Amino acid sequence: MAATTEDTEARVGPVDDVNRSIEALDWSVLEAALKVPGNAGYPLCSMTEADFDVYIESENQDLKSRNLEWHHGVVYIVELNDVMHCRLAIGIDEAIFEATGTGCKHLRSCGSAYIDTTNAPITLPKLEPDGCFYPTRSIGPIKPNWLSWCENHTLKVEVGVHANWVTLDPKTERWCAFPGIRYVLCVHVSHDFAVREYKLFSITNNQLDGPAPHLTAPTPIHAHTRIELDGRRLLALPDDVPLPLGFNASIVFELNPIVQEVWCDYCDSDDPIPPPF
Repeated sequence: MAATTEDTEARVGPVDDVNRSIEALDWSVLEAALKVPGNAGYPLCSMTEADFDVYIESENQDLKSRNLEWHHGVVYIVELNDVMHCRLAIGIDEAIFEATGTGCKHLRSCGSAYIDTTNAPITLPKLEPDGCFYPTRSIGPIKPNWLSWCENHTLKVEVGVHANWVTLDPKTERWCAFPGIRYVLCVHVSHDFAVREYKLFSITNNQLDGPAPHLTAPTPIHAHTRIELDGRRLLALPDDVPLPLGFNASIVFELNPIVQEVWCDYCDSDDPIPPPF
């Protein structure tokens, strides 16, 4: 049945409300507010959660919805999709593929893909990650029935430059509701590189395998920091299905080289200067 004019207005209205608020922003004030350590985001506009969900589902976004969060009737800007943020997310993607042993042959990336939860058997939050990974269908992974194969995400990645643990921790808890997720990796590198930290969470049957995110201390990123993920869990393999030939049993990669490379890209000097960390 075709949508009525009233339906269209109800669907478009919240999108226009958010976009108008974004257009009216003083970006210098916004950036200064987001650079304050421990900030909880910058209030953008008041809105119901249902209306914000309409914005998330829209293609007409002046600011990507993954940079926004809704809390208690208010939409907040928690992150900016700047070059530093993008470079960190891309670097993590590349490091994971290099660590698999088979590149992207058996584990694929969906970037910041949004999963439509309309047909989900349970109510799920509408969330978007900075990165997500899923096993290829051909290897025989376990998959929740209502998800497509490319939505069978086993790893979610969150990157915060302006976003910090005040907002990253609650989002991790919300990811736990999604079927099939085995890991959530959160990386926080402040805009001035003074803070370089990560938290890695393991999830089994929608339950965290350790303390709640806000009770988990971040781990500093330094030269000896190694992330290790279980290859079988990443591929969601049943017990009787072997790892694909060449795929590593442990996916091990380092975060510090990624942060160093981004720092070098941001260095103002024309001469190469080694990162101070």
